[in-house]
Amino acid sequence: MWEALQSLCAREHATINEVATAIERARAESSLTSAIRVYLLRYFEAAATEGGHWRAGHGTVFAHRPGRTPGGRTQGPV
Repeated sequence: MWEALQSLCAREHATINEVATAIERARAESSLTSAIRVYLLRYFEAAATEGGHWRAGHGTVFAHRPGRTPGGRTQGPV
């Protein structure tokens, strides 16, 4: 969690305190730790793209099947 938070801060040019304060102001009924975890998940989920996953090596279980493209979609007869 800390590595993800530090990465987010670097990308957003913000301090951990600034990010935590913004999350604190927006949270409803969960703990701050839980709210930060959810925020991180949503942040990186929104930033994920098919091309990014392919370059990171995600989805390699099906990547080597004939006719597969990045993201696991089929292309032509398989």
